[in-house]
This record gives sequence, structure tokens and C-alpha cells, in this order.
Amino acid sequence: MGSGEAIGGFILILLWLGINCADAAWIYFYIQSEIFTNPHNAIDRTESGWTGYTVMMFIFGFFWGLINAFPFWAYFFSGGVSSGYGKSTLLNTLWTFWNIFVMFPVALLMILCPFFGPFVGLSVAEKWAWDHGCDGYPISVIIDAQGYDAPPYYPNVVHYYLYNNPVYSYDIFQQSADFWSFGLRTVDSSALSENESDPHYPSIHSIGYDFVSNTITGNCTSPATGNTTTTPCISGSFNPTNDYLSFNLTDSRDSSSTSLRAVDKQWTFDTYPPNAILKDGNGQTVLRTDITRRSDCTLLKVCIGRNDPGAETIAPIGLVLLMQMDYAVSCTTPND
Repeated sequence: MGSGEAIGGFILILLWLGINCADAAWIYFYIQSEIFTNPHNAIDRTESGWTGYTVMMFIFGFFWGLINAFPFWAYFFSGGVSSGYGKSTLLNTLWTFWNIFVMFPVALLMILCPFFGPFVGLSVAEKWAWDHGCDGYPISVIIDAQGYDAPPYYPNVVHYYLYNNPVYSYDIFQQSADFWSFGLRTVDSSALSENESDPHYPSIHSIGYDFVSNTITGNCTSPATGNTTTTPCISGSFNPTNDYLSFNLTDSRDSSSTSLRAVDKQWTFDTYPPNAILKDGNGQTVLRTDITRRSDCTLLKVCIGRNDPGAETIAPIGLVLLMQMDYAVSCTTPND
């Protein structure tokens, strides 16, 4: 073999390895975008762009896996393996072990991963994200929406966890065509239920959403009344459209106001769950949707950056629940 052929072969091997590395990066960013869905990036900024990225990845992966099979076929069946055997029994044994336990697994990896790698990698990553996606946030929320075949009397419920301990839950119901009410369902912490003056007690009894005027109203309870009487306490407005989800909330109990705005313009999608990061006026993350459970698309996890049950941690969740309800029906409806 001449030096020119050797150089050409070396360049060809480098090109082959480079394409495999590029395909691995393709799969890596696909998994990253599926797990860390916000803020949006160039890949998933639009639903059509994300669909194109995914479809092309699988098409390329299928054909590239077939191409990867050729050099390994040549190695195993066209003299590559047999050329390594000599007269030394020890070296022959080592060579056999090398081919069985190193080269054969590498061959399977290079042939199967371009197409099947995204499925395997995403499965592992989604399990990790569900378990640890809200690490570092004081409150995690699990939104439990009902699928298309759920009985109509099954509630759509939101479960709040303070440092992974269940504390309270809310549910939602439709009072009229354009008005929904998001109300306290249960207090799940015995410590809170016995101490209604605890700052973590969910004193916001209900939040109402008027989709005609896009206004919010809320009622609260007070320990002084034994939490049996509610009084108006929350008011504000919201923008639910795909034009930067936002909330402007006022709590009359302490005359405080909070403005929240989404980082990305679009937050609802036809074939994906609601996806948003809400930040306050100081740039602090108050809410971040995490991921749906891999085995149950009706469950959505949300991370909350504050540990008190204030208007900014209750009001946005009710709206996210409404959007998750639509997605839960969509993702559980049979294709046929």
C-alpha cells in the first residue's frame, strides 16, 4: 500500500469517526431538549422545527447504522479476525477475548445506537429527570390530569410537596363556560392541619379565572375564623395566550404585588405538555415546568422557587393544570 492510499484510508477513518461523533451529539441534544424543555433553544423554539429535527435524526440514524455495519462485517467475516491469530496459544486466547468482549460490543453499539440510542437514552434520562428535576427547589408540584377515558367524576388534582413531603392539594372545576375555579382540596400534612397559623399553611382557599376579561380573583381563610370563612384577598390579571404567559397579582392581606412573565413566547403546544418558566420582576424563577412521567403522560411535574403558598405559587398552577388537562386527553386518546 502506497503512502497516498494510507493517508486516504486514515482520512476516511477520521471522517467516519467524526460523523459518528456528530450523530452522538445529535442524539445528545435531542435528549437534552426532551428533558430540559425550557428555556427553549434553537432546536425546540418552534414545534415544526423540533419535529423536523427529530424526524431527520431517526432517518439519518437508521441509514447510518447500516453504513456502520459494513466495516464491522468486513472485520469479522472478511479476514480481520482471522489475521490476528498466530502460533501463541496465550495470544490467541487474548485475541479471542478482545474480539468477543470489546470489538463485538463496540460493533453492536455503533450499529444500533444511531437509531435506537435516542429511545434508550431518553428512557434513562426521563427517569432521572422525574426523580431529580426539581432538586434545589423548595416546592415541587405533581399535576394529575385525567385522560380521555377517565370517568367524568374523577377530579383533576394538583399535589404540592414541600421538600418532598406532601403538604396540600388543589383541584379545579368549571363554574361556567368561561370561568374556572381552582380550590383547596385537602391539607395533606398533619403538622399543617394542626397549626393553621403556620406560614406554610395554604390560606388561599380558591382562585377564580375569568377567561372573558382575563382577570383573577381569590378568596382566603384566616386562622382567626378557624378557616371556616373566606374573604376576597387576591386580584389581578393574566395573559394565557402564546404571547408570553404572564400574571399581575395583588394580595390585599399585605398589599403586595407580584408580576410574573414567561421567558419564552410559546408555552402551549398541540402534541406536548405545557412548558414555561415564569420569572418575577427581579429575574428570579418562580415556576418552571419540569417533565411528564414516562409511564403516564397525564402526570406533569412543576418546580416552584418559593416555599410559601402565596398567590404567585398558587394562581399560575391552576392555569398550567387547565392546559395539562387538554394534553392528558390528547396523549391518551387512541390513534384509531
